[in-house]
Amino acid sequence: MCFLPLFKPQPRHPLVDGPVPSIQEPTISTPVFKSDFKFSGKSKTKLATVQKDLQDVANRAIELTVQDFGITEGIRTVERQRFLVQQGRSQTMNSRHITGHAIDVLAYNGSKHSWELPYYLLVANAFVWAAYEVGVPIRWGGSWSTLDIRACRVKDDPGETMMELYRRTRQRQGRKTFIDAVHFEIPR
Repeated sequence: MCFLPLFKPQPRHPLVDGPVPSIQEPTISTPVFKSDFKFSGKSKTKLATVQKDLQDVANRAIELTVQDFGITEGIRTVERQRFLVQQGRSQTMNSRHITGHAIDVLAYNGSKHSWELPYYLLVANAFVWAAYEVGVPIRWGGSWSTLDIRACRVKDDPGETMMELYRRTRQRQGRKTFIDAVHFEIPR
C-alpha cells in the first residue's frame, strides 16, 4: 500500500496545455509528455516472452517516459533463476520471471547503459502512469511493500516516494531493504 492520497486523472483541455478548469477535488493528470523512445528489436524480443498485460504496461511506459530504457530480461528458466540466486543476484526461486510475469529494464544515459538509481526512478515514474492507464497492477522492485504502484500517483516523483516509504517500513520492522530498481512484475 502506498499510503498517499489518491488522485483521479483529469481531462486535458484541447486548446491549452493544462487541465480543464473544475471545482472538483484536486486531481493529477497522466503526464502529457510523449517520448520519442522506442524499444530495440532485442528489447521487443525479450518483452514478447512475458504476459500480454505486462507487455502493454511496458509499451505504454516507453511512450510516457522521460528516461530511455530497454528490456534486459523477460521470462527465465528455472535453471537461470537458480544460477542468479547462487550468484546473489536474485533473492528467491519463487520469481515471477519464471512464469512470465516480470521484466527487468536497463536505463540508458545517451547511448550508454547506466545502473545509477536516479535513472530508474524516472523509469518507475513512467511505469506508475502506464500501469494506471492500462489498468494492470504492477509491483516495482524499488518498493516491494507497494503491491500496486498505481496507488502512488503523486505529482512530482512517485518512484522516489515509493522507495522512501519502503525503506521506512523495513527500518521500522528492523529488516534490511532490497532495492531491485530494474524489476517490474505483475503481483500474485
